[in-house]
Amino acid sequence: MNDISIADLFPISKEEYDKYNVHLASNALKAFLFDREGWLKNWNSNQGHGDKKRTAFKRDFIVSFVQLYTDEWLFGGVIRRLDENGRENPVFVEKFNPLIGHLIVKCRKGRTNYRKMENIWSEITVKEILDIPMETLPFNGYENVHLSFDELKLIINQNVRLWRENWNPYRGSI
Repeated sequence: MNDISIADLFPISKEEYDKYNVHLASNALKAFLFDREGWLKNWNSNQGHGDKKRTAFKRDFIVSFVQLYTDEWLFGGVIRRLDENGRENPVFVEKFNPLIGHLIVKCRKGRTNYRKMENIWSEITVKEILDIPMETLPFNGYENVHLSFDELKLIINQNVRLWRENWNPYRGSI
């Protein structure tokens, strides 16, 4: 079977690629799962140091992914960086929201977390689309639980089915 390209799922024309950066966020899974507002505002805004801060998020839109494994990434949304007045105010582009937390892709990161869409888009392939969105860390058995108090409190307060039923619909372990 042939690989399915990410471009087959996203209706973005090649003429618009220069409006998008791709963000491959390493070490960000807990931020994505447990603090979606922080994920949006802190992980996908003008962060970085020196010249990287000026260039990392220079384009209008960010296609954001969260690292699961070495070359596997969970879709974290398409984010519009600026509001109508040109101020930094990241918001999710709603038409892509149904795939957030569902889509897992394969892609080699390279040397930087921020890439121009035209330089990486053709290299990203679809690995799978989960039936239910990944909204919390998978339950991998009581002997493997290593959570902070805040993470445990969130799981209990949200009555997360994955933990309540000792169920892991995600393949592998994270």
